[in-house]
Amino acid sequence: MPKEYVILTEAIKDPEGMKAYAQAAGGTMSGATVLAVDTAPKVVEGDWHGDQTIVLQFESVEAAHAWYESEGY
Repeated sequence: MPKEYVILTEAIKDPEGMKAYAQAAGGTMSGATVLAVDTAPKVVEGDWHGDQTIVLQFESVEAAHAWYESEGY
C-alpha cells in the first residue's frame, strides 16, 4: 500500500502560541512519522509563504485523513 505524505507550511506570527499548538497536536499524531522539520526553509525558486515546513508520513491515505479529521486534532 502506498504511503501518504502531509506537508505543512506555516507563517508563524505567535511563536509561543505555536509551541502550545505543537505540544497539543503532537499527541494526536500516533502512526505518523515526522520526516522533516525546517524552521528556516530556503526558497530556491518562486515564492513561499511559510517560515516553517514539516513533512509527515502516514501508512496510508486513510490514516492521514483519519488523523486530520480526528476529534483530537
